[in-house]
Amino acid sequence: MIDLNSADIQLKLLAGDSIDVDNIFIRPLTLCEIKNMYISKYYQYLNILCWDSNRIKKIFDTLQEIDPLEFLVMNFNSKESEVVNIISNAFKFFIGEFKYKDYEFYVNDVKINKENYSDIQKVLKRQNCLIESNEEEFRPANDAARAMIAKLMKAREKLNEAKSKDALDLFDLISILTAYSNINIFEVWNLTMFQFNNLFNRLRIMRDFDVNVQALIHGAESKDVKLKHWLCKENELNK
Repeated sequence: MIDLNSADIQLKLLAGDSIDVDNIFIRPLTLCEIKNMYISKYYQYLNILCWDSNRIKKIFDTLQEIDPLEFLVMNFNSKESEVVNIISNAFKFFIGEFKYKDYEFYVNDVKINKENYSDIQKVLKRQNCLIESNEEEFRPANDAARAMIAKLMKAREKLNEAKSKDALDLFDLISILTAYSNINIFEVWNLTMFQFNNLFNRLRIMRDFDVNVQALIHGAESKDVKLKHWLCKENELNK
């Protein structure tokens, strides 16, 4: 099993390198590739690959434990053209060219099984900074295939999206980073989502630190100021 907190994986994420899962190399997309794909497609494809058993049970209102890989196979084999296209494109964009034979997926002649698919999901979530959200529960209208189409086409699940209508989207975040850092508007598109998220959060913490220091200098009560130093570990950035 892949240890996403290992020093080697952390450096690969920061460098934008591919991560090897059973000789399947998961390459992170750049912001330029995401832009060209269209952001709604990016979220849609990423989420269908990263659904876990709990999410599947909630969405389809079932007590049955459905493995994420079995869920993909079941729907890919449904012959519903929209579902097949969504899963096919998701695989191609995030994992690579694949073959489907006898109810099994193969990438680079490596069979996708429950164990390596679990690792693939972990890598995808980490590369793309996917954070679990507490979305409202919703129920399928009829059978699972039609419900899945409706939910995928609406792209209900959004990456790192807050519930507020005023939440910043990727456009805003890119604009902020390029306006207030040394990364210009032409360079930012070469960054992966992990690199972008890391830089943005570092910038946010440094700005917060400066503002809080100035507040203390100008007489603010220390108990009212949450002073967090910008020299912190990566896992502290999203807190």
